[in-house]
Amino acid sequence: GLQLFNIDIIREHGTRDCYFVIDINYFP
Repeated sequence: GLQLFNIDIIREHGTRDCYFVIDINYFP
């Protein structure tokens, strides 16, 4: 569920934050 939620945030913020959000997910 977290992955899907993060994807939504990435689409709203943009591709730049995409990497940032992924880092938080992989390394909480």
